[in-house]
Amino acid sequence: MEAAQQKNESVMDYAPDWTQISVLFFVVMGGGVLASLSALALAGTVVLMLILTPVFLLLSPVILPVGAVIALAAAAFMAAVTIGIAGAAALIWVYRYARGQPTVGSEKIDRARVRLFEAAEKLKAQLQYKLFNENSKANFD
Repeated sequence: MEAAQQKNESVMDYAPDWTQISVLFFVVMGGGVLASLSALALAGTVVLMLILTPVFLLLSPVILPVGAVIALAAAAFMAAVTIGIAGAAALIWVYRYARGQPTVGSEKIDRARVRLFEAAEKLKAQLQYKLFNENSKANFD
């Protein structure tokens, strides 16, 4: 008797409790509902394809050019909006830079301006030196 009771207790240790059973039930039910919905969606897609394929084939000489025109118009509109946004951003950047407010990349422009100014000063000095030497040679000749 004791061996049977011990065996029964060891089996009960591995038996699922009520929460595990209820979770399994709801997972299986949810999976069934989702599988049913996907089957309905597939059936609806097949039916619509069967109905609309002949209509599309009959109207394709009209639908395709209209679709191309709409696609090109949408692309042109998107390009115009993008260019407008880029222009507005550039104007805002120039305005902030002119007012001395911190802008992205302004330090690079300032460094380039300083380097350009230094190069111009160096070129000016070289030209003045050459002109002075040519004038002094002309005076001695």
